[in-house]
This record gives sequence, structure tokens and C-alpha cells, in this order.
Amino acid sequence: MRSHVRSLPPSGAAFVSTMLYCQVIAQEFHRWSHTPPALLAGWQRKMQKAGLALPFIEHCAHHKPPFDKKYCILTGRINGWLDSAPIYFWRRLEALVYRLYGQQPLSWKDPRVKDLALSL
Repeated sequence: MRSHVRSLPPSGAAFVSTMLYCQVIAQEFHRWSHTPPALLAGWQRKMQKAGLALPFIEHCAHHKPPFDKKYCILTGRINGWLDSAPIYFWRRLEALVYRLYGQQPLSWKDPRVKDLALSL
């Protein structure tokens, strides 16, 4: 019996492999951002200091009420841009998810955050 499973062309397989590898790297960098610097290897701390990986201190700000800032998990370099006017990327995304599915994010426990999101 012949299989009807089709393979990706080489360019498609290369793209998918690269995308999945980059996702694994992003998750590893995010894990480092949850690890106190003293528990990281020197080369990991150097990557954080160089801005190639998200530093522990910067990511800690994401875990403080109202939980409405610094969502980027790789380097954090574009957090300021995504979090501020006129972009308000995360507020817009939260409002879209709310309008589509009725799910409110944790950040909306602060009425100012919710009001801003729903006003965009």
C-alpha cells in the first residue's frame, strides 16, 4: 500500500526547520529571563548584558501589577515601542482577543488598562 503523505520541498523543510529551531532558542532565552543571574553561566549573563537575551531584571517588570508591559521574551529591545502610544500593540491585541472570544487578560484588573484597550 502506498502512502499519500507528501514531503515539503527542500526550501519548505529548511524554512520549517529554521522556524522551529528559532522558537526553541526563544524559549530558552525566556527561561534565562526567569533565572536569577547568579544561577546562569557567565556566557549567558554576557548575552543578557549585550542585549542579545532578555535580562532577568527587565523581565521581572513584566510580572508586576498591572501585568501590562514588557511582553517580548527574546531580547526585550522593542518593548518600549510596542508598549507606548500610538502603537499600544498589546492593548490592541488584548482588545481583539476580547472582542473575538470574550477573554479578558489579567492586566484588565486595572480599569485604566482595560479602558485604554477598549478605546483603541
